[in-house]
Amino acid sequence: MPVDYLDPKRPQTITVLGINLVVWRDNKQQWRVWRDQCPHRLAPLSEGRLESDGSLQCAYHGWRFDGTGTCTRIPQALDPAAEATACRSRRSCAQAFPAEQEGGMLWVWLDSSPQAQQESDQVPVPLTAIKRQRDAEAAEHVARTGKPLPKGQWYMRDLPYPYEILLENVADPAHLPFSHHGALPALDRDKAGAMPMTPVQNEQRTGDNSSTSTTTGTTTSTTTSTTTSSTHLPGYVDQGGVEQGAGLAAPPVGTDPNSASPAGPLAQLHFRGDIAKNGLITFTPPSLITHSYVAGPGKDSYSNFYLVPVDARRSRIFSAGLTRTTLSGAGPVALLGLALKRPAAALALLRMKILDPQGHLLLSHILDGDSVFLQAQAKTMSSHHTAKGAWRRAYFMPTPADSMVQLARGWLDEVAGGGPFGGSSGSSRQEQAPGQQQQGATPDESIASSQEERRALLDRYNTHVRHCPICAPRHAALTKAVAAAQGLQQLLLSSLATALTLTAVAAAVAVAASAAVPVAPAATASSEAAIGHLLGLGGMAAAAVTAQLLLKVSAMASAVVGLLLLLVRQAATWLKAHLSKYEFRDYVHAHL
Repeated sequence: MPVDYLDPKRPQTITVLGINLVVWRDNKQQWRVWRDQCPHRLAPLSEGRLESDGSLQCAYHGWRFDGTGTCTRIPQALDPAAEATACRSRRSCAQAFPAEQEGGMLWVWLDSSPQAQQESDQVPVPLTAIKRQRDAEAAEHVARTGKPLPKGQWYMRDLPYPYEILLENVADPAHLPFSHHGALPALDRDKAGAMPMTPVQNEQRTGDNSSTSTTTGTTTSTTTSTTTSSTHLPGYVDQGGVEQGAGLAAPPVGTDPNSASPAGPLAQLHFRGDIAKNGLITFTPPSLITHSYVAGPGKDSYSNFYLVPVDARRSRIFSAGLTRTTLSGAGPVALLGLALKRPAAALALLRMKILDPQGHLLLSHILDGDSVFLQAQAKTMSSHHTAKGAWRRAYFMPTPADSMVQLARGWLDEVAGGGPFGGSSGSSRQEQAPGQQQQGATPDESIASSQEERRALLDRYNTHVRHCPICAPRHAALTKAVAAAQGLQQLLLSSLATALTLTAVAAAVAVAASAAVPVAPAATASSEAAIGHLLGLGGMAAAAVTAQLLLKVSAMASAVVGLLLLLVRQAATWLKAHLSKYEFRDYVHAHL
């Protein structure tokens, strides 16, 4: 969990591997992660409160626990001696898990046994070498400038499909130009084609580091995935560092930017295609997939994706963009150069630089591009293909573009029992033949056919925005701006109505004044009558002039207010459209 997504003033709940956890910070500024249940009567501790002494109090009966999970207060005890005896019992303790903060993330070791902390200490946090390098650069920047880093360096989102389906999706760069056509200038389905994947060529170092032998795996294209073992596909590296088949060695931490453990990635494959001329994808079980692209010297781009099973039906993704030349970091010279070559792409990058500097909206947009059919895929798998290795019979993957999907799925079968919940991909229904309809099911059961279902699938606010330290304030500011724009619209509408009314009145007065002509006095009339006639003529002329002036002023005011109303309406429309990007956008593919 990204630390800046957490509130240090209250306990919070989060689910991992089907286990409800409570996360809170004690008075020693240490984050604590426990099972979210009080040992007394299993009430959720996440509903409790933090006390001034740094303890966590259960909201149900007031039991208190210190940072280690030890019970320190039982208000219902008959006397201090009885309370002390009860608190000494291990059964009174909260179930605490080792937790560590590093790289802006809170990591948890889901074991509460007596040796759990020691075992946790022996396993390094799986941060890649490039992430550690970027963190060191950030720390140096903070020390030099005294300015804290902006929040939101991590992106987090909950997704409505299982971990296994998410793993396949992130391990598959070949889908990007189709599912996410137009999300970035490079993603164009009309230009998409073959994406060959080949194992990384590395030096296999000997014990004295004095001599090396280089071996390169060859690309093999299987016509079916039903019998191929992932550990015999090119690119697979076992946790000892030697590939099964091609003999590739994983580079040590510090030499490979994507390495997150001493053994290196389990699998690493080069790929080439229209989206990247020099791409690399790696898999470090159980949760890390990296994508890296090299467009030229100093133009390296790295993305680290951490995939977490929430429960059998849901998953969570964390992303750290580690590109030096990120969208938000592209300078004026780079943008100018791009504008001369590809004006539309430069405009898109400039818009992202201004409106989405951390790339959170872009990531939400990309994830929405998959959600509907990934959930449908998960439903199909959970209905018909629940046995371990069922994907081999269900999928037909004849091209090298699916190599990393096969490697990742194969690892789940061989090491993880098919998946974190037994390879169920969402449920444990009886397996059926592919295409066989479940009794009582409608043909469109596997898709999100209603607006309510699509809203649940594509709900950005509850799955990301309300937790995010960057997007939540922006959403609040946009909500206020939309309300202000709508209020200003009503005010301008009232002003326009008043101005139009004045215009109509002025026009009527002008017409009446110009039409009214005083009757001339008779020749025999007195001089007083003549003077009165002249005065009447002057008054009517003045009234006509005044009416004409009022008509011009009111007409001008109507025009100005109307123009302002048009501008405010346009602004309100833009604000509401931008606000919707933080709430719900019904993703419709361009070909539909």
